[in-house]
Amino acid sequence: MLHKGQEGSSRELVWVEGQGFGGWGRSECGWVFNPPDLLTGKSFDEVKRNFQTQLSDQFASHACADHPRVKAAISS
Repeated sequence: MLHKGQEGSSRELVWVEGQGFGGWGRSECGWVFNPPDLLTGKSFDEVKRNFQTQLSDQFASHACADHPRVKAAISS
């Protein structure tokens, strides 16, 4: 049995676009990255590194079971 943060090696970070959202998410569940309101750093490169670190940390620690993918409704 897999535990939180151990979903396996098939995890893939992808760009996700939907209703009112555009950002990084997981290819196989509904997890999306929620960056902080204010990115910090003394230079653009440091801000970029901080963003990438936060993205990587959140992605690695999320549990897919906590973020089920919402299926779109099909209308007849």
